[in-house]
Amino acid sequence: MRIGFSICVAIILMCGLLNAGQVVNQSFKGTIVKTVNLKYTLYLPDGYDKPGNKTEYPLILFLHGAEYRGDDVSKIANLGPLGYAKSHAGFHFIVLAPLCPTGKQWKPDELIALLDHIQRTYRIQKSAVYITGYSMGGAGTWATAMEYPERFAAVAPLCRRVIPLLIGNLWQTPVWVFHGDKDDVVPFAQSEEAVSCLQGMGNKNVKFKVFQGRGHDIWPDVYGSSELYSWFMQFRKDFNTSKAN
Repeated sequence: MRIGFSICVAIILMCGLLNAGQVVNQSFKGTIVKTVNLKYTLYLPDGYDKPGNKTEYPLILFLHGAEYRGDDVSKIANLGPLGYAKSHAGFHFIVLAPLCPTGKQWKPDELIALLDHIQRTYRIQKSAVYITGYSMGGAGTWATAMEYPERFAAVAPLCRRVIPLLIGNLWQTPVWVFHGDKDDVVPFAQSEEAVSCLQGMGNKNVKFKVFQGRGHDIWPDVYGSSELYSWFMQFRKDFNTSKAN
């Protein structure tokens, strides 16, 4: 009996120790400082620096694909909208084209930090900021627009898959998607599903251009035509009615 009593006491003491912990609910607030280091090239329309010119210009944020990553920004100097702007007189957009470092992917917060800097430094029409990119840049376009939908009047991703966790944020944003139906790098179905999702949410300004019989390299056709730039100019961000659009 004495031994049994001692064992019971030991078990009770052990249970008491196991249940002695506490669950404490607290909150934490802190500031994280991040250094952003991006090279970029900037196209300014003819007459931008003309004395007395106070015009604010629409801006296209253009994101290149993975093959141009590195530290030589001159390699993208004539790519996409930059090349079109230089060969077409009267192109009215400012074009901002950052360079993604080697081994990196586009980070939405870094792109927005760069955009903030450009908007503070140059005469940008706040209601007319657009974003487009192809392949890896298409992924960056999707991700940045979904995370910061309030910043863009219209969005144009080319031939890139999308992880649609935040795609609902674009339910009011004009979106034009481009993809080749024979793309063997990024499945065509990725764009189909994204477009279907946005249409199902009631987005009335979703377009889908399918390049029949074409593979992954469709961007020279898209950026070499005035069609996309004319479409962009149809839309302005109304900051007075809704912050979400």
